Amino acid sequence: EEGVLPLLYQMQQRLFETSENLLKDCWGKNRRILKEKFPELYRQVLECRENVPDKYQLSWAKTGDLVLDVDTGHGIVRLDSMCDPWQEARLFTESSMGEEGYLVLGFGMGYHIEFLLDQMTFGTVAVLENDLNQLAIALSYRDLSAVLNNWKLSIVYCPNADEYLKYLADVKENVKICIWYPSVRAMEDTSLRQALENYKIESSSAENMAGVLRDNFKYNLQKNDEEVSVLKDTFRGRQVILAAAGPSLDDNLELLKNRDVSKTILVCVGKIAKKLIAAGVMPDYIVMTDGHGKTGWRIYGIEDCGVPLIYLSTVAFNVAHAYRGKRYIAFQKGYPAAEQYAKDHGFGTFETGGSVATFALDMLIRFECSKVICVGLDMGYRGGRTHAQGV
Repeated sequence: EEGVLPLLYQMQQRLFETSENLLKDCWGKNRRILKEKFPELYRQVLECRENVPDKYQLSWAKTGDLVLDVDTGHGIVRLDSMCDPWQEARLFTESSMGEEGYLVLGFGMGYHIEFLLDQMTFGTVAVLENDLNQLAIALSYRDLSAVLNNWKLSIVYCPNADEYLKYLADVKENVKICIWYPSVRAMEDTSLRQALENYKIESSSAENMAGVLRDNFKYNLQKNDEEVSVLKDTFRGRQVILAAAGPSLDDNLELLKNRDVSKTILVCVGKIAKKLIAAGVMPDYIVMTDGHGKTGWRIYGIEDCGVPLIYLSTVAFNVAHAYRGKRYIAFQKGYPAAEQYAKDHGFGTFETGGSVATFALDMLIRFECSKVICVGLDMGYRGGRTHAQGV
């Protein structure tokens, strides 16, 4: 028993020495390729490598692979899975495959980059990273020589939001933008982090909705409804009230009820159509754009109200199908199938943005109204509320 502790100590020392030699060997292999292939990045990494802040901490995953934690001041962000970073990399790659090229936001410890390059049969991978410390740690403690030496790979250091946005603005159609979300969460630049988080939400939403929008478009065309531009003469030169679902709508219901219907056209978003009708305010047109089938509740119960419905070509098809009044279809910019159909049939296309109000305003401006008065278009949380009562 007296000989056991010294033996364990010797084994521990050998493990430390072996690990240290391996880590030194990692940086030695990586630096030679980095210096030759990315000389400017090599210079930048070399400058910060010896002064990495304590907020970066390495640990071991259950698989024996190194993972990195970053203390952001608002919590710890782990850049890779503590269970199996390779499984995490595989899932990332499977959700990203299918394009000719990839723009990856975030390098992390590089597992996802390594796996993506290994699975690709063609195309290129460009990685944008704004944290030199992360790159320095990954290149110091992981053998990434094969990754760096891969002709498909390029690494770009983006120190600020302008550099990121420049690359995002110039990305080609056949290049997919993939976000390594832990790297984004660890960013110090709050504005850049929020911008990329919003981008991730929007792009994920678009990908998830792609099949739904395709089906909506197909079935809505089968309705053979008139295209909305036939209403241009109805709106030209008229004063229009656009009613949306913000909390200030509640303060203006009486004004809407007592408006001069001979001089003013009332257009409302679908979300408040039932509320207005129940309050005795009959709109002249209802506008809907949302592709989610769950938005059908907005017209259930008022399908026979007699108010014409203006809807976007990719609106939830159950909405268009259920509505029994007069319907007008509109085709939007940014959706290739709608753009092509409009072009083939001589129709105009409209802006959509992220809100039904964007489409409605663009339509009203194109229809040459004399004035558009917005009611309930708060763009804020008046009284701490997001919407009018009951919406």
